Amino acid sequence: MAIPAIDVVREQQVLTRTPDGKDLAFLTGTARFQFKGTGGAWRRDVGLITTQHGPVWAGVESTAATASLASVANDHEANNEGYAADEVSAFVDEATHRIALQVFLAVRDSDGHLFRVSYQVTVLGYIQRGTLPGPLSTGGVLG
Repeated sequence: MAIPAIDVVREQQVLTRTPDGKDLAFLTGTARFQFKGTGGAWRRDVGLITTQHGPVWAGVESTAATASLASVANDHEANNEGYAADEVSAFVDEATHRIALQVFLAVRDSDGHLFRVSYQVTVLGYIQRGTLPGPLSTGGVLG
């Protein structure tokens, strides 16, 4: 079962167009999670991040994504403590047509918490015209 991000903070983006008319987007942000370990063995699950203010895509040709731990904590003594963001894949969310990410997360320790994961994804494709990004956009305007 996937764990959806509580929210995504500080989304940023840079948008441009390639010489052959494709849209190229660089998207970054930090997703908040509440993912707690259960003991000495790794607890693994998939974190689901859906961009909130990114472009709406008419089609995507390729993506390249990465994710990393941004905030972890341990309540008491660390007993075999460990945290991981093992793999990430990017795709187009069918409901919103925005970019979403699956991040394979892991926590080890009964009182270990994974709170935040930062991501960066590069997308090559076609943005739906008339659907430029929302109020948190820091990128340029595509014609």
